[in-house]
Amino acid sequence: WSCAMKVKLPRTPFTVAVSGGIDSMVLANFVLKGKKNFDVLHFNHGTANANRYEEFVGKWCENNGVSMITFHYSPERDEDPLGIENSEFAWSKWRNGIMQGFPRLVLTAHHANDSLESFLMRGSRIEFINGNVLRPLIGWKKSDVRDYAARNCVEYMIDPTNSSDEFRRNRIRNSLIPLMIDCGVNPFNLMDMCCNKFEGSNVDRLLPLILDSENVEVGQSVSGV
Repeated sequence: WSCAMKVKLPRTPFTVAVSGGIDSMVLANFVLKGKKNFDVLHFNHGTANANRYEEFVGKWCENNGVSMITFHYSPERDEDPLGIENSEFAWSKWRNGIMQGFPRLVLTAHHANDSLESFLMRGSRIEFINGNVLRPLIGWKKSDVRDYAARNCVEYMIDPTNSSDEFRRNRIRNSLIPLMIDCGVNPFNLMDMCCNKFEGSNVDRLLPLILDSENVEVGQSVSGV
């Protein structure tokens, strides 16, 4: 079945962080269809497939008349990751530092499942807005993202490392969350019960002044995950 969900986008020009994966390509596609004034920010982590991702995103931008800026990770210049777990943290710190200092508001494609994984990893979820970073899909589940991609024929790259249990986030996504659901625990309800709602702040009161709401039809899987 399908339902209409609101997506809040800035009224002023903004930047969309696009990796080339399904989440960010869905966000980029949605923003493009809305004829918004935006450009694309891409991060090249220097991994085995990083140049393929950069080429894919660059081609999408070229085909759609969108400008793109790319940052390349350098272990010598940036924080050198020690091991796989630490590299994940170092890359995140590097990306966040760039986005928080960016001259325009940056939109990322984090959704509810990303927030849930972060909650299970460190006890806090991902918020809708944090400094210079806005996450318009934070109310979507991964099933909503997949449905939008299928309905709108969104092309994207598949990261082979997403199925690897070398990363702690992947172990949570591929093993812990399915186990919780299998045991009758709704992990999203658990997250909501444990985390305080983001409300009452100055930022929250300013949101209606800088954001517009747009409706989008998305489907809902049986599991809702």
